[in-house]
Amino acid sequence: MKQDYSIQHSDKTVFATCIKTRATCPLTRLFAPLPNTRVLCDQKQNNLFRCSIILRGTPAEIQAAMPTALDITRQACQQCKNRRFVTKIKTR
Repeated sequence: MKQDYSIQHSDKTVFATCIKTRATCPLTRLFAPLPNTRVLCDQKQNNLFRCSIILRGTPAEIQAAMPTALDITRQACQQCKNRRFVTKIKTR
């Protein structure tokens, strides 16, 4: 199956880029309520959607939280992709 999303990261930010996004990105609902995160979402041209999850805290806290944030992001993006695939099959 084709990969409809990509996930990269820098020192304190996780970037998730998605093609053909849903109406609301699940990453926003997951990370926005957390106290030490900031979520920025941007709709680009050609149906590209980019979600930036910025981790806040001391460098040690950010370093400790980064693997968890990446793992949660990968899981959420994979589940979103699976739901879109199932919905696509049901509507045919």
